[in-house]
Amino acid sequence: MIDRPGLSYGLFHLHAQPIKLYGTLTTRVEFQGLNMDIGHLRSIRWSKANDPQAWVAYNRMRGQQASALEHATPEQFWVDRTQCRYTDENGQTVNPTRPDCPQAVSAVKALALAARQGQKIFTITSKNAATVLPQLSVSRSVAAEIRNAVATGKEVTVHEKPINAYGFSGTGYIIVDPDTGSGAYLIEAGGNGAVAFIMGVIIGSMLIMLVEVSVQVIMTLPPALWAPFELAIVIALIAFLAAGAGFLAGKSDLEIGCFIQGIVWSTFSAGAGILAGVPASKIAQWIIFALGAVITIPNITAATQVQGCLFESP
Repeated sequence: MIDRPGLSYGLFHLHAQPIKLYGTLTTRVEFQGLNMDIGHLRSIRWSKANDPQAWVAYNRMRGQQASALEHATPEQFWVDRTQCRYTDENGQTVNPTRPDCPQAVSAVKALALAARQGQKIFTITSKNAATVLPQLSVSRSVAAEIRNAVATGKEVTVHEKPINAYGFSGTGYIIVDPDTGSGAYLIEAGGNGAVAFIMGVIIGSMLIMLVEVSVQVIMTLPPALWAPFELAIVIALIAFLAAGAGFLAGKSDLEIGCFIQGIVWSTFSAGAGILAGVPASKIAQWIIFALGAVITIPNITAATQVQGCLFESP
């Protein structure tokens, strides 16, 4: 195989994680580690035997090797193995009394970890996409990328659900062109649950107020104006639903779940207030105060799930 390197470059940088309040206000920054992404890897290759299949297989092998180097290189550069516990090439534990050595995650390593955990590893093409995609528990953005790749004739390798290892929580997947063997080796993680929760609270509160105001106004209108007013309310409801759908487009499962939590939380709070005879405008104020209480009193047991959306953790 003739293999000549081309112009290649990528990023090797410190990964800073902003910790945000309400999903918008950064309160501090924590440094999570290093991020290596060689997004542009070029070479000129061909089989000496003029064998296209050998060329494709070689390209696949080199792609997997390059992905592995994205986790192995930071470990070699920045992990002092004299100060931590690891398993050597002979399967022996070195420095057993020390804490575990930090480890990096790449696409191929994520797939290997998922397989070690007993997950199914799927190879998806246009022939099996309809049956395999429903079996995946990945974010909407990853699912959409897989669908788009398969639709253009690509082959995708992915594990069935996110992994949680070495501080990484997410999905590793590979998109390969079967005609050339070249591909993208990708990892994906997380989402902004705080913004989604707040958006859910806002939309839920606005819907409750819209219903209350509509009932109050329609009682003062003559019957001849009821139909146009009801049409206006329906249009407003459609606008709210469209805003919610537009916000959720391409969002992760975490963000969708937090958005639903926000709507349910505000709706139940408002419903309880209305049953007690409190106007919706006052209920909206109460929701804001309660939101502040959930954030400032972390020991409230009932608020634990809500805090999981409001506070982004590393």
